[in-house]
Amino acid sequence: MQKILVLAVFLVSGFVKAESDPCESTQYPVKWESELVHPESYELPAIFYKTNYSKVILPVSKAIDFVKNNMANHKAYLKDAKA
Repeated sequence: MQKILVLAVFLVSGFVKAESDPCESTQYPVKWESELVHPESYELPAIFYKTNYSKVILPVSKAIDFVKNNMANHKAYLKDAKA
């Protein structure tokens, strides 16, 4: 029975003609579009932090400057660390 079905499908497929050749198609569905841009450049080394919907890239030199400018001096070890 299986051989008869395979033979019937093979014979029928020989008579069926397609309306167009899929290799000659030039129209394809667009699945996803993206704008091409140059990647941003960052001073290295850098600190990278990513959460669900945001990311932060901060050069280490800027992080050190921020800490030095905003560090309190009321404790001796903080004063030594800042120096």
